[in-house]
Amino acid sequence: MNLILGGDPNIAGLGGAGSAAGAGHAHGGRAQAPPGSIQVTQEEMDAINRLVSLGFPKHKAAEAYFACDKNEEFAANFLFESGFEDEETVLQRTIAESAATQQQPPASTSAQAQQPSGSSGDA
Repeated sequence: MNLILGGDPNIAGLGGAGSAAGAGHAHGGRAQAPPGSIQVTQEEMDAINRLVSLGFPKHKAAEAYFACDKNEEFAANFLFESGFEDEETVLQRTIAESAATQQQPPASTSAQAQQPSGSSGDA
């Protein structure tokens, strides 16, 4: 998702480098936003930047801001309550947990070893 301020695709948005790529001047000389981008006012961008200053990634802050009908306080509450985590952090934690699980013996093997040989669930 790219943010474009006031219709000027040359102003930095969320898309990073090349966010203005593909923006043409098709309709009467007016720049056309690239697909997947949205235009925001300066006021909206300021609100998103305030959410970013709370420690949230810019794309998550923008998503929450618009999902909460441009209510900055609701967006902040949503981000804090949803326990936001950066996707990279979640990915790394999942990989680490998966690796730890693969190194442990299966639970069914240890449960069978603890079961007395004379007792069987089959009657």
